[in-house]
Amino acid sequence: MIKINLHIFSIGVLLMWLLLVRQVGAQEQIYRLVDVDYQLQSRGWFLSGKTQKGQLMQRIRVREGMTFTSLEDLDEASRFWQNELNQFRIFMGNAKVSYTLGEELDGEIPVYLTIFVEEGVNVTGFPSFKITSDAGTSIGLRARHYNFMGTMEPLFLSTSYRKNDYGQHYVDNSIDFSSLFNIQDHYYRLSVSMGGGYQHPLDRGYTLFRGGLSFGSFWIFGSIQRPVAYLDFNVGQSVSILGQIALEQPADVSRVYDTHYFNSNARVGGWVNIMAAPWIKNAWLRYNISAGTSINYTFVREVEEYRRGLDFFTNHSFSYGEVELLASNFKRGYMLSLYNNNNFNVFRMNQYGLMWKDAPANKSGYQPTFGTEARVYVPFLDRVALNARIGIEYQPWQREKADYFVRDNWAEKVRGIRNEAMRGNGLFYWNFEFESNVWMWRLAKIFNVHGVLFFDGGMMHSSLVGNEGWQEPFAGMGVEVRLVPLSSRNLTTRISFGLNINRWFGWEMRGSLFELFIGNELHF
Repeated sequence: MIKINLHIFSIGVLLMWLLLVRQVGAQEQIYRLVDVDYQLQSRGWFLSGKTQKGQLMQRIRVREGMTFTSLEDLDEASRFWQNELNQFRIFMGNAKVSYTLGEELDGEIPVYLTIFVEEGVNVTGFPSFKITSDAGTSIGLRARHYNFMGTMEPLFLSTSYRKNDYGQHYVDNSIDFSSLFNIQDHYYRLSVSMGGGYQHPLDRGYTLFRGGLSFGSFWIFGSIQRPVAYLDFNVGQSVSILGQIALEQPADVSRVYDTHYFNSNARVGGWVNIMAAPWIKNAWLRYNISAGTSINYTFVREVEEYRRGLDFFTNHSFSYGEVELLASNFKRGYMLSLYNNNNFNVFRMNQYGLMWKDAPANKSGYQPTFGTEARVYVPFLDRVALNARIGIEYQPWQREKADYFVRDNWAEKVRGIRNEAMRGNGLFYWNFEFESNVWMWRLAKIFNVHGVLFFDGGMMHSSLVGNEGWQEPFAGMGVEVRLVPLSSRNLTTRISFGLNINRWFGWEMRGSLFELFIGNELHF
């Protein structure tokens, strides 16, 4: 028995020795990033911004002193950094990230990283225009610097005139700016916004002036190419001065209109990566969540009813996939999302109740939104692409006829259909398009031109008594031209013309025959 035990003990010692030798032999090599050579090709501070090295390194999470345990990890991180840089529209999409290795010292191999980026023209000052069948015509002057002082943050300045379908004239002005700054190796964001204007004839609730200030920060957890979680917070304060300040209060003293009000708000949010998504690098199944609170008030008396009470919101969603912008200005990838947003108002909850079935129209204390959406972008040889989006959104508390909170912009998701055709508390929608890179020899040296044929449509869910349920479908078909200046992807302009084609399918012809859009916003 003793011999057997000695044999077992000897075998155990031998196995432990072999395991120790294996562990020592398999010690991971350490690669330490000791220097970053930042090479910037810029058109100057005014035209391009001259991106600051610290701001760029923070955005893509490069830090001197960070370590890697294998060349494979270092190569993967370099590819990740290069792809991230090419997603920023302030650059020309030709960023390069490379490295060289030094001689091993004290068990570590030094890594010397080189980052090359070329900035585009990031400042614009030009007449702006937006013509839509829903919102009317707007003309003005916009100044934009998308890389203000090299911070990779935008500065927006604008002044415009617009007229709506009701004959009201507006002059609007605004300035918005945010900046990241470093305090003890941690970055914080400060944002400033101001706006004002005038309307004729003047409405009591029109905002003559609004000024706001917000402060926040964020944290990212996990490795460079495999982040695990993200957390951020933001607090803000604003003041608004309304048109009522220039008008007389009504003779009926039972209602007093606001001349101004303050708003205080706070928000915390973040996400957690659950698992990697297939087919696309750096794509994840992600859970997003945020919560916050907001309150409107004055120091004189209570605000008007629809601004009254403490608001508390919780939003959460699942997203799956990733969409990336290619150098050819096509998109590639897919994104699936499932979301639920919830808003609670303490005043309406106490006054009218929690649920919408027991409260007056759009005055319930709880107002949720549910939805899901899928987007797919499939380019071929950087010449053509098939893009699609399909989704559904539902607001069970929404009523088409109410004093306030009536949603009237459902049509934004469907080209060729105007807002007057869309009233309800739910929308099922689709967008299908064929996109092609169009070579136009006179414009080829200035613009990258994309032509698009689209077929959009959907179905509304009505909440009107006697007409509840899903209504007849509606559809729009048309063409788009997207102009992408070669000097700056930030100045992309979309010209869209869509026809209401309900009659082609024998459906009820609701709303106008066509819808027109000219502006800088892409549809999806």
